[in-house]
Amino acid sequence: MLLLLPFALFGLAAFFHFLIFACSRALSFWVAACIAFAVQAATGSIGAAALAAAAAFLLVDTAVATGGLRLAGSRTGAVLEALVFVPAALAGWSVGALAAAWFGIEPIMPSLTAALAAGLIARHRGSARPV
Repeated sequence: MLLLLPFALFGLAAFFHFLIFACSRALSFWVAACIAFAVQAATGSIGAAALAAAAAFLLVDTAVATGGLRLAGSRTGAVLEALVFVPAALAGWSVGALAAAWFGIEPIMPSLTAALAAGLIARHRGSARPV
């Protein structure tokens, strides 16, 4: 437990918590990054690339949330959940490996745990129903 004390004091525990929740939006981030690179290569404008990336992020995020609500319980909804789960789990794996490297422990269990947590958060975020 004393090993984790410096990380808690520096606020890195909250940083890893933030990274896991950011991983749940990995599909939106990846699509936005691809759009930003494509627009910047086509136009040469960084401002246009940033605007297109923001629009793509919001569009994909909204489409996943709406699709998760409309397609809940169907085969297409299961495919949508898998489409969201896999990139989030891959990003979560990277965050778990980073945490293991910083803590100086074997990376397999933190990576698996972070991958599962990020994937399940993303799956729940896509299929959550408003109250």
